[in-house]
Order: sequence, then C-alpha cells, then structure tokens
Amino acid sequence: MEGELVMMDKGEEEGKGRLIEFNVRNNKDVTDLEGNLRVKSLAENVTKIGVFIHKFNLSSDFLNSIGKSASEMILRTKLTDLLRNLEKFCKNNDMKELL
Repeated sequence: MEGELVMMDKGEEEGKGRLIEFNVRNNKDVTDLEGNLRVKSLAENVTKIGVFIHKFNLSSDFLNSIGKSASEMILRTKLTDLLRNLEKFCKNNDMKELL
C-alpha cells in the first residue's frame, strides 16, 4: 500500500484543536482512504493526536474478500510508523514548523 498522502489543513477549532483532513491518491490497491487528524495542545510540551479513518476501500472484490483484515493491519502499521516519525520529529523540532 504505497501512494500519495494528501493533507489539507482546515485550521484550528475552538476547544478541539487543529483539524487536518487527508486522503490517499495514486495507489493501485486502495480506491478510497479518507480520514482526518486532530492535533490538540494539552500543555506547553504535550500534544494529543487523534487519527480517524472515515473511508477505506480496496480496489478489487478479491482484495476485499481475502485481504481486508490484512490490509487494515497494514494500514494500522503504516499509521503507527507515521506517528512514531512525527514523535521523533517533535522531539528535535517545534510542532509549529510542521504545521
């Protein structure tokens, strides 16, 4: 599952944090993957990040029938890696540089 991750910053929402919508494009296995990230500052050095998936559709019925659970596990692993990389980035940089 490789493709382009397109992110759109929707800005800060009062009391909820910053909303970032994302979707995947140019992926041969995934037709639809849409979701959002919610980034909320809890304290000066503490930030909470929520990941919400709204759509996740594979490109063929065959993949859906035998590989949906495996694909969801791969997606979770990739999101976990993304969040770990973000954590590493934030240890050495200001979060504002990212946003």
